[in-house]
Amino acid sequence: MSTAYYDENGTRYTDADIDVWAREADSAYPYPRAQYEVDVYPYRAWEGGAEETKPRTIRLTDSMWHSIQKQAEKQHMSVAEWIRITATQALATAQ
Repeated sequence: MSTAYYDENGTRYTDADIDVWAREADSAYPYPRAQYEVDVYPYRAWEGGAEETKPRTIRLTDSMWHSIQKQAEKQHMSVAEWIRITATQALATAQ
């Protein structure tokens, strides 16, 4: 069963909608991916046989979100990459 979400205007969408949007975004490149030069960074799904990543929805306060954005920017990485790395490190130390 898919979870229902609502945007600030009351429009309903589900996990299935998010999957469709992700596929559309991935297919929107005007040229074959082989023409792109990609720098290697850790934790990319297509490198090193990692598991497929899926979009997830989490609830954060605005102040927490802005703090995460600042930390990611300081380290020259995306918010998603910063969250993946930070969560991986937290899980490694929790064991």
